[in-house]
Amino acid sequence: VVHLPLAFINNLISWSTRILTFNNTALTIVAKDLKNYYNIEIEIAGNLGTHKITAIFNNEPLEQVIKELGLLTGLAIKMQGNKLLISE
Repeated sequence: VVHLPLAFINNLISWSTRILTFNNTALTIVAKDLKNYYNIEIEIAGNLGTHKITAIFNNEPLEQVIKELGLLTGLAIKMQGNKLLISE
């Protein structure tokens, strides 16, 4: 039996709930969920993917999620075309 974190399961059905939940989740996992939810490409510079994120996004526009992730991590996060760039 495989036990998956509740946040992981919730994000699998986020297309219907419109809620993304992260609880001490590595930025690489957050990026994967954001990629699937918003249909964008994401590039994380260096080893920044180990940053941990705790947040709930409830039907938020991508622009708001970008702003909040920047505040939570202190990283530079910006859109360039259809790609979200995350750097120091």
